[in-house]
Amino acid sequence: MPGRSREATARRREAARRHAEPTWYAWILREFLRYTYVVVVLTVLLMVPLQMVESWLPRGSPPVLSPVTVGGFALGFVAVVAFLAVRGYPALWGEGGAVDRAIARREAAAAKPFSPPRPSPAGSSVDVREVEVENPEHLNVIVGQTHFIKTAEDLYEALANAVPGIQFGLAFCEASGPCLVRAEGTDAALKDLAARNALRIGAGHTFVVFVRNAYPINLLRAIREVPEVVGLFAATSNPLTVLVAENARGRGIVGVVDGERPKGAESEADVRERRALVRKFGYKL
Repeated sequence: MPGRSREATARRREAARRHAEPTWYAWILREFLRYTYVVVVLTVLLMVPLQMVESWLPRGSPPVLSPVTVGGFALGFVAVVAFLAVRGYPALWGEGGAVDRAIARREAAAAKPFSPPRPSPAGSSVDVREVEVENPEHLNVIVGQTHFIKTAEDLYEALANAVPGIQFGLAFCEASGPCLVRAEGTDAALKDLAARNALRIGAGHTFVVFVRNAYPINLLRAIREVPEVVGLFAATSNPLTVLVAENARGRGIVGVVDGERPKGAESEADVRERRALVRKFGYKL
């Protein structure tokens, strides 16, 4: 489908950008450790069988084991190590793997103020920080503002009723009392992902929703109709940066950076392509 093709292209461009402009931390994890991993695996595959031969078939001495047995051990060892290495590589360096998650956590923790402190009416200072949303699978994420603790359950019901069989996780930042992140969902991994992002954003009465098998266009009306929902900041699968203002008491979202900046105005051909695309998706006659 054209939409999936464009999403795949966007992912490839984002991966190329990450490799072209790495931080020292990302370079060590993505490049240095990756090549080190390959070198270590090849060394183990070569040296351990040689050590088996040297130990069990010593020159000038009776063999400890028969050559056939030693050969079987060596081949079995090579097969097991090769299998584990092949399975481990994508788990570590594949898209959304352990390395991507570690780098995303590092970048989020290293978010720094990009504006100088400004006096607030209360006499304290306000910093505006960038918080990158952790979204390794490029899922659709919705970020909004609400005002009451029953938001977690009400949003759950709204999403579950909007699309049958929907998989989602949501989290809501309590702004008074125990000030906990309240989370609900139909998918444990998405629920945990939403809770982590909500805690990192840390803005009172905001909520974060991650969706796997549905789209915001099917959900936003239901979300807006939840009585305690105040508004929405973003609904996207693009890389998302949340701009968070922080003073001595708490945090609040002042805006978001959704995806990339425009590269120009559309041409007549672009107009035709856009109109054809929404009709292929079935949204227009």
